[in-house]
Parts: sequence; structure tokens; C-alpha cells
Amino acid sequence: HRAEPAPELPPAPEEFSEASNERFEKLRAWRLEVARGAGWPAYAVFYDTTLRAIANANPKSPKDLHEVPGVSPGRATKYGDDIVRVLAAAG
Repeated sequence: HRAEPAPELPPAPEEFSEASNERFEKLRAWRLEVARGAGWPAYAVFYDTTLRAIANANPKSPKDLHEVPGVSPGRATKYGDDIVRVLAAAG
């Protein structure tokens, strides 16, 4: 039994395009809103590294989220529509 390779890490913030940074900030605001509504800390929704990976991948559908490192199938289903909406609004 071989170990699965580690998922690729998203680029560091300085390697992000301006558009990716804007998407990341929009996702952080959305995450805070979701976390506050549930009474959770923000990291309980998604870690920053995962939000950076989502911002960089810029998925166009909830199904595309399944390809992003750090996004479980359950979270893709639960938050996918919201994430795609936030990303579309960010441009």
C-alpha cells in the first residue's frame, strides 16, 4: 500500500494575480459571514490555504470544486453554489 502523493499547495500570495487576490478577499468575506451565522471560527468553514486554491482555480461550477485541493466532496456540495456565485460576482 503506497501513500497518496500530497496535493499541490496553492501559490503564495505574492504569486497571485490581482484578479486571484480579489477573488480571495471576496471568498474571505463570504467565509466570515458563513462562520458567524453558524457560530464557528472562520477556519472551520475553509482554511486560508484552501480559499487561495479556490481563488486561483476560479471554478465555474460546484462540480469543479472537487478538483481543488482541500475541498472535500461534502463541502463542495454544501458550499459549491455560494462559492461559484461569489467568484462570478468578483469577476
